[in-house]
Amino acid sequence: DEAANFPLPNLDSLLSEGSGSGIFTAVFVQSMAQIRDRWGFEKAGAIAAAASVTLILGGNSTKDLQELASLIGDVDVDIDTSTTDHEGGGRSTSTSSRRRPVLELSTIREMKESWALMLVPRSKPIALRMTAWDKAGTRRDAKRLRQGKQKVEEMLQQAAITKRAAREASGS
Repeated sequence: DEAANFPLPNLDSLLSEGSGSGIFTAVFVQSMAQIRDRWGFEKAGAIAAAASVTLILGGNSTKDLQELASLIGDVDVDIDTSTTDHEGGGRSTSTSSRRRPVLELSTIREMKESWALMLVPRSKPIALRMTAWDKAGTRRDAKRLRQGKQKVEEMLQQAAITKRAAREASGS
């Protein structure tokens, strides 16, 4: 969710130009609502469309879940029915097809914390089981990663404080 907390005003352009140049940019937000609130509807759509990979970690915004379900798509399901003629003893079977979502909204919303749904353009959705990198015993370099993460967060917070102070000093 740091992208919305420390926003780049032209994130949509950076993502679009970067991916065209082979540069992978990771953007993390809690929800599409956060992107829409920070950058507006038009830019939020451009940011989402420029994503090479989208990880869905569950959620509870009906609008966002409906958009995801629509993006994931539908599948044809065969339905077999049979009828029996009680008078003549005859039996007939038929198969019909109906469309249903590949994933129901409730399935996406109720994903367990350790699971994610990965969406990649021109591919079927992929269910991922995630392993926490900062849990004891999962990585030898977890301590170094935690320290690096803390350092980056402190730098971002300091940059935001400096920017806010400069805005206040200039009166804007």
